[in-house]
Amino acid sequence: MSPRRDSRAVRVLNLLRRVLEKRHARLWVLLLSALIFTPALGTGLMADDYIHSQILRGSDEVPGFVRPRLDLFRFTTPETTEILVADGILPWWSDPDARFAFFRPLSALTHWVDYALWPSSPLLMHAHSILWAVIAAAVVGALYRGLLSPAWLGVLALALYALDDARAPAVGWIANRNAPIAVALSMGSVLLYVHGLREPQVRWRRVASPALFALSLFAGEGAVAAGAYLLSAALFLDRGALGRRLLRLLPHVVLGLLWLILARSLGYGVEGSGEYLDPFRDPAAFWLTFPERFAALSFAQLTGAWAEWWNGLEVVSPSSKPVVLVLALSVFGAAAWVFSPLVSKSATARFFGVGALLALVPAATAFPADRLLGWVAVGAFGLIAEYLGRVASGEQGRGARFIAPAMLVAHLVFAPLFAPGRAYGLAPVRELFAEVESGVPSDPSISQRTVVFVNPPSDVFVCFLPSTRAAMGVPRARTQRALATGAGAVDVKRLDVQTLRITSPTGYVAAQSERMYRSLRNPFRPGDETALPGMRVRVVDVTADGRPRTVDFIFEHELEHAEYVWLAWRDRGYVPFELPQVGGALHLPRVDMTKVIMGDDHILSGALKRLGVGSSGD
Repeated sequence: MSPRRDSRAVRVLNLLRRVLEKRHARLWVLLLSALIFTPALGTGLMADDYIHSQILRGSDEVPGFVRPRLDLFRFTTPETTEILVADGILPWWSDPDARFAFFRPLSALTHWVDYALWPSSPLLMHAHSILWAVIAAAVVGALYRGLLSPAWLGVLALALYALDDARAPAVGWIANRNAPIAVALSMGSVLLYVHGLREPQVRWRRVASPALFALSLFAGEGAVAAGAYLLSAALFLDRGALGRRLLRLLPHVVLGLLWLILARSLGYGVEGSGEYLDPFRDPAAFWLTFPERFAALSFAQLTGAWAEWWNGLEVVSPSSKPVVLVLALSVFGAAAWVFSPLVSKSATARFFGVGALLALVPAATAFPADRLLGWVAVGAFGLIAEYLGRVASGEQGRGARFIAPAMLVAHLVFAPLFAPGRAYGLAPVRELFAEVESGVPSDPSISQRTVVFVNPPSDVFVCFLPSTRAAMGVPRARTQRALATGAGAVDVKRLDVQTLRITSPTGYVAAQSERMYRSLRNPFRPGDETALPGMRVRVVDVTADGRPRTVDFIFEHELEHAEYVWLAWRDRGYVPFELPQVGGALHLPRVDMTKVIMGDDHILSGALKRLGVGSSGD
């Protein structure tokens, strides 16, 4: 490293140090974090929010979502799946034994407060979420303050954490509020535990830390990630015999196990999903997917890229996933090389680094998303701040010539700049859903009819319609049926007056959202039938991995019967579908998902189209 370039990096860091050493710097960071998330105030309600609205208002208009007000996150269980499939909220191929239920009564209580105090104000609901995000950042900042020295490094780590755009999704979507609540409470437990190690004479912390950890689990199961930092603290911050250090964690372990037993006994948990994986119920499936999820999440955390990029690859360029996976793992390897000298010398660096690595395990139980990085980021940014502190002091850290400036630019320039847009990001999605929903008839007569969606590009453009319309007071269909969901091209053939045969060359249950309620470990076989009110579904042919490829849909009446409203997808929404004559066939082309998501006039849509990615060709 040349002295000139090194001195530039040091001068920038020392300038930053002088700013962060100012009085009330922590407070200013927290206020700035609240400010950059204020665009979320205008995003309104979205998807799950409408389901919560129905439950909290005590509505029974959508029978599958009638439940107690503190049971907001029990989406489906074997007892309710049949009802939801019959109503067309869940697709016909859903696993009848699917379980998708999260035990979050404490977070649900905060939503109940919203509807008790300001039921008609999404703005105040979002303000409530922003408040919890600031509280979570303040707790994490207190942990940094106690561990990082000199003091300005604690403020730097707080700024890296609180101003990171990865915090935005949790405040931009009201239904995601459980994440900052669980972070605040669980990391509060870690904070008390660490302080208890340094001041063992203050005995109340020994009781308060496990109690707060148990409470955090009732806010969101993601709080289990705090256990990574509790273990890391026992290993690297505590003193004495290892057995004695681990024994101090016994109250946390016991309370965590009691929470798990209670949740399972009440029917909570995940089963039958191809995207949410329980390491205890299905360890093989979890560990098989862990490497790619680890790579996606760690790459996002280290570089500032959005974790959702991995899921987007499946839509726009699935063939590129192996190459990108190698790239992501290479970035992690490079980071390990950069940080290893610091980790070998510093106990706090080991605490942060090992805590972040272990926190990736619970984060990998779901598909990659930035909202899962709330715990991983605690250790990652603590480690980065300590590394930058060493560089500022003039140490010749590995890769400091390039890595230190890159970290500052990625996490203290770009991330805060992106945060407001990401906090507002669900508003365009909500507008897209509104555009899609407008293509479905809403006259009063629709409540006596069945809407048949022939080829929606995603089941999300179907499943939220009933709850959205119920919450908004818009007439909804008596029943709805989604036939061939997915962006691939389909061939439709009319076998007789009551039967449509739909063939998808790429197969059904291909997209990530479709695998939410059906794991590929539960394959279809030719001849499998599903009976629904007014319709039977018969699988004719399957792909090599057991997904339906050709399916017959046999309706109770002639397809032209007045009960049915036929819709097909075109461009960015639904249009009336003209049925073929008996013996006739037609072809519906592949849906251009980049156009659906971004619009035809978006600059990225044109660029991807020129590259042949996500095109609407067959």
